[in-house]
Amino acid sequence: MKFNARLVLLTRAVEQPGVVNLHFRAEGEAVPPQMVIPVAPADAYALKFGGLYRFEPVEVDELPAALA
Repeated sequence: MKFNARLVLLTRAVEQPGVVNLHFRAEGEAVPPQMVIPVAPADAYALKFGGLYRFEPVEVDELPAALA
């Protein structure tokens, strides 16, 4: 399962200071699903608004210590 998705919206919420929500819409489907990923502002603003990105699931054995 690999797919391309376009970054269509960036949002911030008062309830989540220091978090930017990236809204991606999958390409190539009649009614594409939307995917929202919360990230730090520095990570969010490094991406190009309107840019097309590839997503590919990769299995990992365990979470990195920073995410645990």
